[in-house]
Amino acid sequence: MISKALDLFGFEDSRERDKVGKSMGLVDDLRVSPFFPIEKISKRSKLYQEFVKNGNRHIRKTSWGEIEIRNRLLTQSHLELLSTIMAHKRDYKQLKSGRIAIYFSMYEVAQAVGREWGTTTSDELEERIRQIRDTVIIRRSKQGKSDYQILQNVAYSEQYDMWGIVLSDEYSELFKKGLTIGYKERLSEIGAIKGEGAGLIKAVIHFFITHDQTQLHRISLYQLLDTIGYPTDNRMVRRAITALGKAKDDLSKFSIVFYRKDRILEYSGTKDINIIPALPEIIK
Repeated sequence: MISKALDLFGFEDSRERDKVGKSMGLVDDLRVSPFFPIEKISKRSKLYQEFVKNGNRHIRKTSWGEIEIRNRLLTQSHLELLSTIMAHKRDYKQLKSGRIAIYFSMYEVAQAVGREWGTTTSDELEERIRQIRDTVIIRRSKQGKSDYQILQNVAYSEQYDMWGIVLSDEYSELFKKGLTIGYKERLSEIGAIKGEGAGLIKAVIHFFITHDQTQLHRISLYQLLDTIGYPTDNRMVRRAITALGKAKDDLSKFSIVFYRKDRILEYSGTKDINIIPALPEIIK
């Protein structure tokens, strides 16, 4: 076995280094997402009560496979925070363990997500990061099974005045070699979506931007809601239809059209979305 020299980022292969630098997340984590289509968890909600009743587990079956989420319920706010950290990272490197470390300024991240800076904001964002760390994701499909946490650790360095997150072993490998996505130029547009139903609209956008940007994609409302983890009882579907109708302008910015009468959504591809192909196994 021949040992290769490591570059300044700790990588043996420049393709992995470049891929990590451009990536903000896994395609799977936006398409069949562990991040629910809501902005905030309510302990009175049916989702939360069923999660607790089921031993802090949620299982969702979709046409893309099955996802199981354990320990924590994550929201679009968690996804926005993680994506912002990736988009605004100050530095990154591969550790000797093979894990990926991402370094960032909590102040800069808070500004990017539109939060007023202060101790309370810093504490809230730190707690949200730890909630991501606590979550276990299990995926099952015809291709096999994967079981991972996104984060291994989170810490602050007084010496460098930076925060750092370390991706777990499994997630680091997926991040380096799996199908990933970057959308830094469009992140602020998604974050600017506010009001009732904002979590749903963000989840719909995240779902569609993972698809081929050069082809037309159509999906029924019910299949889409099932895939992103939105309830499909009559009352919640009516709320979804109302929210999608009101968000016509936000959706159109991403070339998404909702046909209310037919209950179909259509996506024709949008700009500044970078789908980063999976890398073949690298023989060392």
